[in-house]
Amino acid sequence: MIEKEDLVKALHAPLKAAGFKKRNLSWYLNGRDTFVVVNLQRSDWSKYYYINIGIWLKVLGDEAFPKHYKCPMNWRVEELFPKERELIITCCDLEKSNFDLLNKLSAFFKESLIPFLLECVDEEKIKNHLLNGTIINKEILHSIEAQRYLFSTNEFE
Repeated sequence: MIEKEDLVKALHAPLKAAGFKKRNLSWYLNGRDTFVVVNLQRSDWSKYYYINIGIWLKVLGDEAFPKHYKCPMNWRVEELFPKERELIITCCDLEKSNFDLLNKLSAFFKESLIPFLLECVDEEKIKNHLLNGTIINKEILHSIEAQRYLFSTNEFE
């Protein structure tokens, strides 16, 4: 069993090394075209935490520290990386996780999640992911304005 602080430390170290700034239980990366948000959210029903991701397109408005749920693109990490779902879910359950698993989660952040998030500061790379159906898909575009801006068409409506 681990404590919340242990989970936070496991996430904070690789995010900080990648340039993310921590604010409460969220980390922000101010990119050229976007703000990328990584958020840790506690379940109301257990000692489980969710890792949420949000991408705010700067062209849609000035939002220095957007909440992940207000971002036109948002999802949970295990939705992006289904092959790592078991690791993510187990690590985020404080009653099931341990320090060895947290080390694996931290490595996953360094090797897979953060490189992807660093691409998400560039709207052209986001467009490529959307058009190719790699990692990001049209279902996470929660804003018609974002769809229209990214594609200049209604093809994803």
